[in-house]
Amino acid sequence: MKSLSREMWESVERYHQLCYWAPEVREEATDAGLKGFFMNYFATRVAPLGSVSPELVESLFFYYAPQRIRRAIPDAWNYSTPEAILDARYRGMDQALRRELGDLIQGPEVTSAAQIVREAVEAIDGTGRTLFAGWNSLPWPDSPHLALWHGCTVLREHRSGCHLIALAVEGLDGCQSVITQVAVDEAP
Repeated sequence: MKSLSREMWESVERYHQLCYWAPEVREEATDAGLKGFFMNYFATRVAPLGSVSPELVESLFFYYAPQRIRRAIPDAWNYSTPEAILDARYRGMDQALRRELGDLIQGPEVTSAAQIVREAVEAIDGTGRTLFAGWNSLPWPDSPHLALWHGCTVLREHRSGCHLIALAVEGLDGCQSVITQVAVDEAP
């Protein structure tokens, strides 16, 4: 039986993760100046924090090989700005969600889900969760489908921050964290 937190993550992640795979989002990121998947991945996730250093990004994504991060950051900031990257991500998500949701985009379900997610975000203590704090500092979009995506992103980054805290408490490095995740068959 799945835990409530696992079920919530699966629901939130399904809506959020479109930002990594939708062609509309990749195209907007490329138009904003980003080059390749990993530059897009790292730059778009940390953009709410500003033009941060590779060292900061490594601390937030220590389960990735440092050289992969250093190939993407700080070069991303030479090609674009965090503001332009965020604008591109939201434009791409607007297009992708319109395609994926079709007529549902106008339905009350999306509006209701966005409100529920927002209430959940507002009830969370974000202490020690850097990406959560960054995303939570951004204004919420007016359109319900983007507000829902934004809220799912904020919740996802809270979960990510919890992982970092748990790994640090247990003294696991990036490689050990990946091995542990695979060993317990919890890889998403």
